[in-house]
Amino acid sequence: MAINYTSTTTLESLQNPDWNYSHTITNLKIRDITDTSTGNVYTATVIQTFWQYSAVTADGLNTGTFAGATPLTLDTTSSNFVTFGQLDEATVIGWVEEQVRGGYAAHVHERINEQLEEKINATTEPYLPWAIPSGS
Repeated sequence: MAINYTSTTTLESLQNPDWNYSHTITNLKIRDITDTSTGNVYTATVIQTFWQYSAVTADGLNTGTFAGATPLTLDTTSSNFVTFGQLDEATVIGWVEEQVRGGYAAHVHERINEQLEEKINATTEPYLPWAIPSGS
């Protein structure tokens, strides 16, 4: 049975309560954008974010990480434009989290969960019984 993730499904809403999560911005792309209807120039506008979203198990022994890239579009009708020099990581993370919703948020968590489950339930690859290493 498929789960229907809606646009209100967020990264936070899918978190495992036993794990610690962090979101970091690793890089940005910027460019100057001119609003052709007004002639206003928005200098050093963020148009692309690169980020990592990670979960660490409660014991701190295992980490799962998803690396993503999220494009952004300038909303020239908004009065909330933040100049590049005034940006902080929390603001940019907020922009990313507004975009990473629904099925994409579920995809991010599925990849992290797979990594953590693989580490938590790790299998070993022993030597072959007929090829015992010398000295054993």
